[in-house]
Amino acid sequence: MTMKSFPRGGKNVLEEKSPNLLFRKHEKIDKKNHKKDKAKIENEEEEEGNFLFDSADRLSYATISEGLIVLGCIFEVTEYDLMISLPGGIIGRAQITDISDSYTNFLQSLIASEDSQTNEFKRLPELYSCGEYVACYVKSVQPQEKWQIAISLEPRLINQTLNINHINNGTKIVCTISSIEDHGYVVDIGLPNVRAFISAKDSTNEKCLFPGKQLLCHVKEVKTSENNSIIRLSAKQKLVKAIHETEIQSLDSLLPGVTCNLFIKKVLSNGLCVSFGNNYVGYVNQLYLDQHLSKYSKGMEIIGVLLYILPTVKFAYFSSVIDKPKDNTIKSGDVIEEATALFRESGGIVLQLSKNGIRGFVPLKRTNVDYDKIIEKFDPGSTHKCRVLCFNWMDRTYVCTMQRSLLEEKHFSLSDFKPGDVVKVKIRNINEETGFIDVEIGRFNGQVSPEHVSDEGLSSLKKLNINKEVEARVLTVNTERRRVYLTLKKSLITSDLPLLTDIKDAKYGAKYYGTIVQINRYGLLVKFFGEAKGWVPKNAFDDEASDVNWNYSIGQTILVKVESVDEDLGKMFLSIDTKKTKMEEVKFAIGEQVEGTITESSTQGVYLRISKNDGRSIITGFLPAGHMSPCMESAALLASKCMPGDTLSALVFAMVPSLILTRTFVPQEKYRNFEELKIGDCIPCSISDIEPDGIRVILPVTGCSPFGYVSYSNVSNFNLLSMNQILFAKVTSIHKKERQLGLTLSLKKIFDGLLNPRSRIMTAVDTLSLYFNKLAELMKNSFYQNKPISSVKLGQRVVGKIEKITNDGLVVQLPNNLLGIVSKDHYIKERKVGDKISGTVMWKNYVHELVELSTLRSVRNNISAKQNKQLRFPEGKLFRGRILMVNNWFLLILLKGIGKGTLAAMPTRRHMNDVLPDLSPYSVHAKVRCYVLLNSNESDIMPICMVKSAFEKKYCKQTKPKEDNNLKRKTKATKNNEVPAKKIKTEEGEVPVKEKVSEEELEEVLEEKNSVKTNVKQKRKTNLKKRKQEEEVKSTGEDIKNIHYDIDNYKDNEEKPRIPECGFFWDDKPDVTLLKKEESSSDSEEEKEQEPKQKKKKLSAAERREQERQKEREIRQREEALASNQLPNSVDQFDRLVLASPDSSIIWLQYMAYHLQTTEIEKSRAVARRAVKTINFREENERLNVWNAWLNLESKFGTPESLNDVFQEAVRSNDSLKIYTHMLTVHAEANRLIELDKIINTMIGKFKQNPQIWIDCGATLLKVGLKDKSRHIMQRALQSLPASEHVNLLARFAILENKFGDKERSQTLFEQILSSYPKRVDIWSCYVDSLTKSNDIDIARKVLERAVVQTLPPRKMKSLFKKFISFEEQHGTQESVARVQQMAVEYVEKQCNKDA
Repeated sequence: MTMKSFPRGGKNVLEEKSPNLLFRKHEKIDKKNHKKDKAKIENEEEEEGNFLFDSADRLSYATISEGLIVLGCIFEVTEYDLMISLPGGIIGRAQITDISDSYTNFLQSLIASEDSQTNEFKRLPELYSCGEYVACYVKSVQPQEKWQIAISLEPRLINQTLNINHINNGTKIVCTISSIEDHGYVVDIGLPNVRAFISAKDSTNEKCLFPGKQLLCHVKEVKTSENNSIIRLSAKQKLVKAIHETEIQSLDSLLPGVTCNLFIKKVLSNGLCVSFGNNYVGYVNQLYLDQHLSKYSKGMEIIGVLLYILPTVKFAYFSSVIDKPKDNTIKSGDVIEEATALFRESGGIVLQLSKNGIRGFVPLKRTNVDYDKIIEKFDPGSTHKCRVLCFNWMDRTYVCTMQRSLLEEKHFSLSDFKPGDVVKVKIRNINEETGFIDVEIGRFNGQVSPEHVSDEGLSSLKKLNINKEVEARVLTVNTERRRVYLTLKKSLITSDLPLLTDIKDAKYGAKYYGTIVQINRYGLLVKFFGEAKGWVPKNAFDDEASDVNWNYSIGQTILVKVESVDEDLGKMFLSIDTKKTKMEEVKFAIGEQVEGTITESSTQGVYLRISKNDGRSIITGFLPAGHMSPCMESAALLASKCMPGDTLSALVFAMVPSLILTRTFVPQEKYRNFEELKIGDCIPCSISDIEPDGIRVILPVTGCSPFGYVSYSNVSNFNLLSMNQILFAKVTSIHKKERQLGLTLSLKKIFDGLLNPRSRIMTAVDTLSLYFNKLAELMKNSFYQNKPISSVKLGQRVVGKIEKITNDGLVVQLPNNLLGIVSKDHYIKERKVGDKISGTVMWKNYVHELVELSTLRSVRNNISAKQNKQLRFPEGKLFRGRILMVNNWFLLILLKGIGKGTLAAMPTRRHMNDVLPDLSPYSVHAKVRCYVLLNSNESDIMPICMVKSAFEKKYCKQTKPKEDNNLKRKTKATKNNEVPAKKIKTEEGEVPVKEKVSEEELEEVLEEKNSVKTNVKQKRKTNLKKRKQEEEVKSTGEDIKNIHYDIDNYKDNEEKPRIPECGFFWDDKPDVTLLKKEESSSDSEEEKEQEPKQKKKKLSAAERREQERQKEREIRQREEALASNQLPNSVDQFDRLVLASPDSSIIWLQYMAYHLQTTEIEKSRAVARRAVKTINFREENERLNVWNAWLNLESKFGTPESLNDVFQEAVRSNDSLKIYTHMLTVHAEANRLIELDKIINTMIGKFKQNPQIWIDCGATLLKVGLKDKSRHIMQRALQSLPASEHVNLLARFAILENKFGDKERSQTLFEQILSSYPKRVDIWSCYVDSLTKSNDIDIARKVLERAVVQTLPPRKMKSLFKKFISFEEQHGTQESVARVQQMAVEYVEKQCNKDA
């Protein structure tokens, strides 16, 4: 009975006439048998009805299944996929690789050849468009995924059940364009041994016919010969849309999209039951009828398009509204006040939205009505208010909602958002690394870029929280990405000025607010709302503005005025409204404390974005490096290590030519006004320009010319000064008419003004205290947290290996790659390279990242291993000490007595203007007596003391009372971010003159010392590539008794440049032309004093013999050096070597290193430049070695500009891949993360098909600690590389994770690989080796146990067992080895039994 009831079962229906008399052509029937046949037909119809569905339900997520072939309508096309509307409101997604085999082959060939200029290849948006119907094959149904229905357009899947014998002339078939030929198109229908072709005359001109395009075609002719068939097709729409007239031999030959005649068999509650063809059964849901269900009756004939055929029961489903045009009078977001309820459909209510019959569908969950009241609420004919959400392309209805929240929503669609709209947004995600903020505006996503987070900059990110609602303003709307871009800047949200959204709306002279998005030396690019942009040319700025950034920063909001508009070219030129800017600048006062967000940082200084008046006024201030520390080397480091986005506090120094800030000195309040200044007053000033005849300085004084000029005759050691360096200027004259000051920077004239001896002493102490304070700030910078220098402490004993011996001392390689130096005053035995040496850390040089050591037993054993910070020295107590080190800022002294073993510092600079202190009175190991003025807890690094002779009678002159040193110094910020100032001033009264040290005077000095104690706020700061030159002058070991701070006899003579202690101090070379040819008189006097002392001591016979032997040893060493292959030690010797071997890179590199040891950077560059020109172009590796060394040189000792220039030239001259790879190492070692990120993006763009590039980039990111970015690189690599490379790539990244990243992630990656590729023995081996290296022995053993229990080919199992046995021999016991051997024996026996 069942077989008979189904249309395709039972007897051969072709041999009989259709039993359905209602829908067949009436034939002549014998009158005799008419009644009998009629009764038989009625019985068959009643029997067949028992097996039909009672309702014509639509397709749903419950009934759709894998393998279903269904008609769909494209509603969205992207570059990588098609979004397709299926019957029943279902949405499917077809990826770019699911179009056709020919299209996928095109993609693969394009990727392999990197040639996108193929004429036949078209992007998906060019092949398909919204509204097109396509036949789809359901590949998978995954309810847990975002896109639940994965579909394919591949003809081999759609036509897989099609039988070539059922294809006749007139049949409709789905195919895909495979290639374009001269006379037509070769198409793919997915059947083996079948070829199909569309001639040019049978194609349609309306569609884009290129490979990958799916068509429904009409079969014109089928030719079959032996096992091959050739089909000629036609794509003309007249034939394709014609009603299917041919006999349907099998439902498998009927494909979605075919038009059929349907005969109504029965009217159901929600549709029609129809028959077609040879009495096949079909259904039409009432939603797919163009008229109301009541208009249809049994026996009517209608036309329908096949949607799909249920695979099990073989029932077909049709639609009569496929060709119904879309009515564009209704748009998404429209509110329909009176929509009439038509009928209830499964899952929702069908409404009539307009009088012309446009239908809408409201899902039950969007009715805002309880399920029990649905029938009562939506009575047919009742009216309701709803809102249109979108158009359902397949069902040809508008999806609507009655939810109150959506009905009242103002911005319902992207078109509702207009630039300038103020909206409330909810923060969904904050990316602290990039500064981007993702927000939610109702149903839409929005984004805030870093430059629009706040007027203050990225520092305000800390004030924002996820799920917090904030006010924002719409900048622009991107319809393609369906995203709204907004700004959170108060200056733009609260602005009353008109908005500029289009360049056509710009008016000459009008003023608008805009945001700076680009800065270069030609001007600024300013962006407004929408897509409007304008250019501020460089001639719109003041002459004093720097062309580096024109005193502005990216992301800053400025007020601009339109100067000209060219609508044809789309260009607009602007000028900055300077009046507004100047009004804002006047609001700052000298000495005012400000706090801002760092926007840019370099060795030159830091730019801060400062907010005033609750964010309504924003201005950029410049904090020069010279204003961050009195030492220009540590200042440059502090500045360059400031991170953009951090908050920094500073004091206002000056407001001309722009806002200048400081973290060191500002004048006292009474010296900030021109009217209150008197001759003899001292004020701090900043060097703005060094001219041929003098120095121009910035004065922090209001009411007078902002600049002062000092000739070289009034400047001490002018050749040692730097730009933006702060010095003190003494007022020598006041010109009230011109509002100008006469100034001097001469140390002698300024120091003479310090008549009170105590002021002289405390000026020197305060200068050193400030130096230590900023050095401590540098030491606490996060840059040094993981550096080797932070792992050692003063007084620590260390052991190292001598790496180099120079004329000035030893270079020692210490553990953890730390470099140490031992001056020749701190070792006595003859040493050679490679010897082990032990010493004590005397000083940590953070500027050059090295430590000073002493190997002398008398010093090494006396320095305390723990420098007690809590030790307090008695006031007025005289201490004895020993000088260990001499440099331009202080003497390092080892104290004895109460503070035995404590390291202390004594200032060598008398004043801030003492840029070249006289070091001739000091010598290493000399004894000294001193008083401690600042204890360890009062000074940032170590106690500060002063020599005893500074307090003695002959250096303390009677003076008249006078105020001095109108100085205020910025120091450690308190918890409430206050910036207290340091004031140094003299006290009135005469200084008593005594033969011995005055106890009262000492007490007064110590009291003044207590008055100068302040705090300095610590922040992250910078690094510098210069090296500080250390100068030490050797003298006898006598007591230093005549050191004083009276410079009556001080002369501004220059000293000859001193040779640095070791060859890696990279100071700029002193200007020899400015130095005197003869030595100073002090040097010659010192030599004369030493000569008689040497003559007093007579040598014994043994000493004379030893002296002669020493001379003989030296002569022998020189002879051996000439005869051996030792490195040359002169330019001439190197020149001879490079002439003999011009293509040897090792000689050129040694030549460069020779110049670097003598701090001659330019000469080293010249050698590199000469080398790359000299080496033969065929010697690629030799040239590459020199280029790499040159890049290293520029990275360590050059500027970013010079490094970039060399890099660009290297890329042009070498294999660019090798140069880019080397730059990864260069930037990673220098910790330049921004540059590293840029070079990685460039590399993966240029060499994305090279797997090694992805691995190198990922490894570099892991080494510098950027784990998330490295993992992102891995994901991008998987998308870019072919599938054949994925396993090896994942394995390499897993090994890198184990070495530099997280062990757990490494194990996860390996497990993922092995879950998919368990037969890869090499992966098992790598996994075990990785675990073994990380000392996870137990986990490695379990992995091997899992590996050997698999059933793999004997050859692979042999490798695994060998690996297991080797592992147990190294990390296990004899029992474990025997156990593995037994497992191997059992495996062999098992295999033998199988074979038997």
